Amino acid sequence: MPVSVSTSAVRLSVEPLPSVETDLLVIPMFEGETRAPADGLDGAAAGEISRALSSGEAPGRPYDLFLTPVVRDWKARRIAILGAGPRQTFDLERLRRLATAAALAARQRR
Repeated sequence: MPVSVSTSAVRLSVEPLPSVETDLLVIPMFEGETRAPADGLDGAAAGEISRALSSGEAPGRPYDLFLTPVVRDWKARRIAILGAGPRQTFDLERLRRLATAAALAARQRR
């Protein structure tokens, strides 16, 4: 059974990512990752994630943002890849800050 925590602006969910119905789905990506941070994500974005990774446009540093539309298979309208920094130093404080950065980015791109 999926578990969710909701507010009026942000929702944390453990549903399978392709089934999350939202205007903007934010997914963290750690420094040094060389492929899309979730299975099926690159296909849903018509290859834009792999293109951005190969060109250096995709994030990795904390709070860098890459935004792309979803063109197939997933229920989200847009996907934001949010740089989460080094995996070794990831903690609850960084998660809180990433959630804040994601909410601000979503607000700017309504």
